[in-house]
Amino acid sequence: NLLQGSPTYSLLLLDFNDSDFEGIVAVDNKTRVVWYYEHDKPIFTVAQRENCNLVFNELGDDRGGWSMMEIAPDGKIIYSVDDILENGSVSEPHGRWHHEVLLMPENKVWTLGNEIRSVNISGELRLQTGSTIEEWDIASGTVTRLSSLFDIMDAAKDRTEDSDVKGGFFWTG
Repeated sequence: NLLQGSPTYSLLLLDFNDSDFEGIVAVDNKTRVVWYYEHDKPIFTVAQRENCNLVFNELGDDRGGWSMMEIAPDGKIIYSVDDILENGSVSEPHGRWHHEVLLMPENKVWTLGNEIRSVNISGELRLQTGSTIEEWDIASGTVTRLSSLFDIMDAAKDRTEDSDVKGGFFWTG
């Protein structure tokens, strides 16, 4: 057994993705699996609503998008929204979502996203990625950008050498 110490809660809810299983797992304080939900795509971050439903981000399909969804404990999808438009492109203005699900009042969910902007750096236009905070209004099915790092930082000045790296998962500049 690799776990040590005393747990804070009697159950621990985890997003779990490996070569044999993608989904959500609940383990008790003895690390026994007491509930699981197997999914067909990797899940990143999960939160439990007061009604016991689960809200999470999932990696999308081969087009590269992401989805947020709410499921009941039996696995039934209650609500879902993705960032792929009908024409197959990643939706704007919110772009890809990634990591974190913060349940908010009034049936809203905050998650992290990112946007790519062309920035003038030393007289050369370069694509730069900046994180955003997105709000999913579950009742209306809409996603709204609440904040962007580009709004509070100057991408031409507030940078390191890593800002010039190209390639990677969704990093393009």
